[in-house]
Amino acid sequence: MHNRTLLKLLAVLLTGLLTWSCSGEPRAIHQTSTLDALKAGAFGGVITVEALERQGTLGLGTLDGLDGELVQVDGVAYHVGMDGVARAARPGATIPFATTVRFAPDASRRLQGQGLGLALEDVCRVLDELAPDPQRFAAARVRGRFSTVEARSVPRQLPPYPTLAEVLPRQAVFQLEQVVGDMVGFRFPEHAQSYGVAGWHLHFISTDRTRGGHVLAATLHDGIARVMTVDRLELYVPPDLPKAAGGSAGGAGGHP
Repeated sequence: MHNRTLLKLLAVLLTGLLTWSCSGEPRAIHQTSTLDALKAGAFGGVITVEALERQGTLGLGTLDGLDGELVQVDGVAYHVGMDGVARAARPGATIPFATTVRFAPDASRRLQGQGLGLALEDVCRVLDELAPDPQRFAAARVRGRFSTVEARSVPRQLPPYPTLAEVLPRQAVFQLEQVVGDMVGFRFPEHAQSYGVAGWHLHFISTDRTRGGHVLAATLHDGIARVMTVDRLELYVPPDLPKAAGGSAGGAGGHP
């Protein structure tokens, strides 16, 4: 009888710990692993696509083995391979690195490009104006007509994994022209750059969900930018992550 009571108490304590570790806070960014770990070659999947889709509605990342780019829009995760084609990710596929949020924008602005349109730098400047405090996290979705999108994907790796810097020279780059779609992503503050990119990290997927990738450059003709400012980061750090290689995170071109 004593043992049964002890087991019940232990179950209650474990339930409490699990509740504490995953609060379900709706205005929280959920981060799986860290950018520093990814740079060091932590490419093995640690959560499933199904789990990611329960955590948030808008996100990005990569799949097991650094297999291409992951884009999450309206709760659905898509995989963009080396051919630049987007496909719905399998629910059981695993993810080594991802960022997601239950997207509920608190600021928006209609964008209209003049002449040649708005370059990616101009779009990011508007996103910063909509979330003006650089010490806070932010999530963004820009839906519109793009004159051009330069996107990329990376090839799947097998263990023993190389570093991210060793993989990037083998990336595939795609030029999308006159495409309608969604550019989604996150801004991490400088003090959190070991976890995610300090600055805007953006992925793209076309409205018909057939093309996409990590955004390297873009020209927006017109669209609507929506931004959500976030103060809470819920971080899942898998066990036995490798130490970071090559220092802290850099600019927007060097990560999935």
